[in-house]
Amino acid sequence: MLTKGRKSVEPMAARVHPEDICSAHHLVTQSEWSDRSLLETVSGKVLSALTQSEIEKSV
Repeated sequence: MLTKGRKSVEPMAARVHPEDICSAHHLVTQSEWSDRSLLETVSGKVLSALTQSEIEKSV
């Protein structure tokens, strides 16, 4: 999603929704979410995908 350079919200927002960069920035910086909850959810999905991939390889 990012190209080379500094990792900030603006370049990501510009690539995903160039018409409304400001809203994307506010979503990331002002939203109240739990980092732990987000990481647990993402890691669970990744683990599930990797496990499924390994099962398919062994069949």
